[in-house]
Amino acid sequence: MRSTSRPLPEQARSREALRFSADTHSTVAGRTFRYSETGPEGLCGGKKVIIVSTAGGLHVGQPTSVGHEDLIKVLFGFIGVTDLQFVFAHGLAYGDEPRANAMASARKHISEALFATA
Repeated sequence: MRSTSRPLPEQARSREALRFSADTHSTVAGRTFRYSETGPEGLCGGKKVIIVSTAGGLHVGQPTSVGHEDLIKVLFGFIGVTDLQFVFAHGLAYGDEPRANAMASARKHISEALFATA
């Protein structure tokens, strides 16, 4: 798949993380899904996708999360990807301290949960 997103940090590239941009041809019949007798079938299964979500407001657990998390889950589920990991840095517009805390929490999640080395 073609991606127009910015390059990933060195750590993510070294881990061969999948880059994906939902706005660049994510649902293409015959490529990311196909039509079968029972309906559409995803062709991208067996992949792990890490989604980094940033926002000025607070959306996790709120009705507004539909546009931040739920829609992405539906899109990736449609193409067969169900192993999604989310990293959130929300509340970035709430001031310097909340922004720093959100970014530190996201970095910690990435280094300790997603790319932890044994």
